Amino acid sequence: MIFHNESEYSEDWKSYISYVDDKSHVGFFFVDLGLAGFAPIEGKNFLIRLTLNLLKPDENGMPDDAEIETLNAVEDSLVTTMESKFDTVYPGRVTLDGKCTFYFYVSDNTLPYEQTFNKIMAVFPDYSFEYNAATPDHGWNCYFAYLLPEEE
Repeated sequence: MIFHNESEYSEDWKSYISYVDDKSHVGFFFVDLGLAGFAPIEGKNFLIRLTLNLLKPDENGMPDDAEIETLNAVEDSLVTTMESKFDTVYPGRVTLDGKCTFYFYVSDNTLPYEQTFNKIMAVFPDYSFEYNAATPDHGWNCYFAYLLPEEE
């Protein structure tokens, strides 16, 4: 990642449960709070999303323990590959309504992200997924307004 003073950045991952969509749904969020003091990061102006359909969501739309382990492996593969290949910033993921969405901030909206996701997900053939092309998010609105927990 590119920070003005990278030595001050420290990952600070937090998981929390929150209501979304006018409190009609419950989501499980996993977010790097450490980015809050640095975002928006210069040059990382586009947001891409990869959404997986869970295999066996429970009545609340959440995965069971076995699937959580698989989702962690998917996440590790996605983050490692995207960071090394495209120098992305990974702020977190949300599990909601039988889906798990991974978010990445990128510098270029024309690179072959979809092909990379296809290759990564070929290792996890049981999952269907949807890729959302890079969209402008210069102020990191998704990170600040959606991924970060509301202050109490």
